[in-house]
Amino acid sequence: MLSRILNDINSFDFREFPEVERVFKSLSEQERNELINLLNSAQKDQMYKGLIHGWYHSEKVLVFTYLLTKQLNIEEPYRSILFDAALYHDVGRTNNDKIDFHGYVAKKKLFPEFDDTVYVRGERNFLLDGNPVYDNKYHRLLVVAIIEAHSDKEKNEKNIFDNNAWALDLPITEDKDPVTSEFFYIYLNIVKVLKDADALDRKRFGNADFESLNPKYLRLPQSQTLVQFAEELNGLYYELFKLDYPEINESEMADGDCIHSVGMDFFKINSVLQHGILSQDEMKKRMLKVPRNFSGGNFDRWISVVDVNLLRKGGTAKSEFIDRGINFICSRIKMHEPFTGEDKTEAILKGLPYSGSMHADERYVKNRIAPEHIVAIVLPKHYIHKSIRDTGNIGVKEHDDWKIRYLYNSLDIKMIRNRIKYYQNNTETADDAIQMRIIEILLQRYETILDNRDTFGKDQTTELLMAIMNEINVQIGDMIYIYYYNKIGNAELSDITVLDVVKYELSKNSSIKYTFVESDQDATFVLETATSQLEIGKTY
Repeated sequence: MLSRILNDINSFDFREFPEVERVFKSLSEQERNELINLLNSAQKDQMYKGLIHGWYHSEKVLVFTYLLTKQLNIEEPYRSILFDAALYHDVGRTNNDKIDFHGYVAKKKLFPEFDDTVYVRGERNFLLDGNPVYDNKYHRLLVVAIIEAHSDKEKNEKNIFDNNAWALDLPITEDKDPVTSEFFYIYLNIVKVLKDADALDRKRFGNADFESLNPKYLRLPQSQTLVQFAEELNGLYYELFKLDYPEINESEMADGDCIHSVGMDFFKINSVLQHGILSQDEMKKRMLKVPRNFSGGNFDRWISVVDVNLLRKGGTAKSEFIDRGINFICSRIKMHEPFTGEDKTEAILKGLPYSGSMHADERYVKNRIAPEHIVAIVLPKHYIHKSIRDTGNIGVKEHDDWKIRYLYNSLDIKMIRNRIKYYQNNTETADDAIQMRIIEILLQRYETILDNRDTFGKDQTTELLMAIMNEINVQIGDMIYIYYYNKIGNAELSDITVLDVVKYELSKNSSIKYTFVESDQDATFVLETATSQLEIGKTY
């Protein structure tokens, strides 16, 4: 993948990845060719086979290592040692789990002389053969020690160095040998490079995962300068995966009815009725900027829906999404079941829908549900006459279960900020409005907890973030209320409800005609063009 980018550097479309373009074009032609040669000569058959820690990961760790050695002015032979370690640091893996000793296993796999069970004196390996760098035992010590140490704790780095020195019949640090002391100093510095290069590729997990990169743990200031580059490079990889996605034959799939929820995003209603329900890719094509509200598993060309035929089976997607938001009922839709593999790897490579939450009633639609397939808008019973300011304390007490959520909890602070900006723009709220000032204070608290999530642990982090998000939702609710009060508030309205707002949004487009039906279960806006397709009053 990286060779493909570097070889086409002058014709590549980097519009969405300006930092990748800047960094790669700052390299000389000689440097780009050196990187390409390193990639082309790598022994890929030695790599762990997998997307998360396989070849794509190794080549990105190589480029991060290359850039760090350049910034740090690291010279030969230590550059070459680091490049070898970057390429082969994960060959000891047998799965994608977090295992501290996989560096130790990698060392034994790469260098049989460190494995008593297979060692035959004089045996060589592909990393040593024909490479004069490793004729020097101290250079061999460096490469095995940093590979072993890359997955271990910093407190163990000295023991790792000494154990490998002893195995190579070299003095250990306790001997105070001047040559050993010099190489120990070099080791302590270059192991930081490998660990940071490996950590930078945690950006492949995105920003909403507990495995995502936490920049505060990067060891070198130079690594901080590569965080945006790492994020964009992983984004570019994903875009390149999509170029190779196979077409999906839908001709033999049966049509069905489904429901798609937009949460309590009132501003999205008319856009959906005009453009249809769109995947992230389709929104990009139409230059519609609607930021995500949470990170799902449906990737960029899939729309998450609930199959109407599965509603009575009590699936969790209905209770989590359909029961809590504004829903669009869609007819004659081809739905795909999510990929059922052990992880996301094959789904990502094949462009298949993947359900990380494992909702049994969740299905996926490719790219777009056209407006003519949208037959009705439905409001769940708990929200029809609920005040649009009824937010906060969500899920803390039983009676708060049906509070409105405008913004969802996430580890991705950038996504949260984009979503808040979306609400700010749509509600015409000034930057210095009291709600925005309070939100900024809350976001600073939110970021502090994110920065220390490893200290708090997963459960406590989630609980602390949720408490702050509840307060942010209160402020967003006030912004939305003020906006709609200025539009539709009058003496007859003691409050402004979800139903009031939806009716107002639909009134903004004179071409939208509907029949309104309210029951004890829901409120339904049956679109005029779809009346013949929908049984009026039917509960979804």
